[in-house]
Order: sequence, then C-alpha cells, then structure tokens
Amino acid sequence: MTQEFVFTLPHFEGSLDLLLYLVKKHEMDIRDIKISVIADEFLDYINRMKRLDISVASDFMLMASTLMELKSKILLPNKSIEDIEKIKQAKKELSERLIAYQEMKKIAGKFKKRLDESLKLHSVKVKGEKSEMTIDPNNLSKLKELFEHVSKVLKAREKVYKIRSEKYSVASKMEEVYGKLEKKGKMGLKEILLEAKDRIELIVVFLAVLELIRLNKLSLKTANEKYILEVIE
Repeated sequence: MTQEFVFTLPHFEGSLDLLLYLVKKHEMDIRDIKISVIADEFLDYINRMKRLDISVASDFMLMASTLMELKSKILLPNKSIEDIEKIKQAKKELSERLIAYQEMKKIAGKFKKRLDESLKLHSVKVKGEKSEMTIDPNNLSKLKELFEHVSKVLKAREKVYKIRSEKYSVASKMEEVYGKLEKKGKMGLKEILLEAKDRIELIVVFLAVLELIRLNKLSLKTANEKYILEVIE
C-alpha cells in the first residue's frame, strides 16, 4: 500500500512574501541572502503550488528566473572583477527590495490591527431613507465585504516589485476625506476607498472614515445597497 503524503503551504501575497518567508526560515541576514540555498527552495515552492492547483502569478515566475540566473552567475568559475561587482549589485538590490517589503508589511500589520480594534469598539450609524439603525460592530459583515473587495482590486493593481515609501497617518487622511466631502457634499464609500494607491493607504483611509463617523462629522447612509457618506451639518 502506498502512503500518501499531504502537505499544506502558507499563503503568500507575492514573490517577495515567499522570499521573505524563506530568508526567515533559514535565519539568514536579510542583507546577505544565500542565493544558492534560496533559489532552489523558491523554485520547489512554486512547483508545490502548481501540484496543489494554486495559481502561480507571473511575478513568482519572474523572481524564480531572477534567482536562478543569479545563482548560475555565482557558481560560474573564474569570474571577472566586473562580474563579481554585478553579482554584488544584484544581491544588494534584491536585499533592498526585500527590506522595503518587510517594512511595508510591518506597517500594514499595525494598521490592520487598529482597523480590527476600531470595528470592535465603535458602532456605526447607518441611516436609511425612512429610518435610522445602529449596526453592531460585531456584525459589520457588509462593510467588511466592501473593504475586502476593494483590497482585492488594489492588490491586482499593485506591482509587487514597486514598493513605495509614502507615509500615511489617520489624522491627515481624516482631513483629506472630510475636505473632499465638504466640496462634493456626498460621496460613495467605495469611491473614496478606491482612490487609495495601495492596501496600506486603504486601511488608513478606512480607519479615517470610521473615526469621522464616530466623531459625528460624517453620516453613513444606505441607498440602493450602496454606502453613501455625507457631511453632518
């Protein structure tokens, strides 16, 4: 009787997420990645994903080919000084991208925690055409669905290899959102969220909206199954 081995894989947001996972797994210095170790294992993870029918995005394949090409150059004997410098530069650029991604992931994690805390602590008033009701913070499934939908849209829009260094704050986004609504009178919540350039900004904007609602500066109304934000006079 043949024994069947069942294995599961962590969920990876993109190629840099998988690379960071492998670096931490092998307890490597992020500034001195051992390409010879990482390259083969990275490729092995991609093959596992395929066997599990997990969609492998093009950026995974691009990273795999980059790592394998870099590994082949490292293993070449009798390298010239110019070749050695090119390898060092390529490794440095890869490390810098990974460091930037790690920082972005930490920031996103902090904001996500604050978002979860806000949804638990604050009730959100939703005004209908004829009545007003308060949605319990533990039952904000539709708002969460909207947030997750926009997050997926932004994920598809983002390029993993382009890591921006913009800093966002809830206070500044509150001013920005409120200023837009003062000019326009009202806007759809989805419309506001989709203006975010990346998922970190999305979380900060969502937090800003929740805080403005909590402070009674904005009202959240439902119309034709859409959420509409209006300034409270």
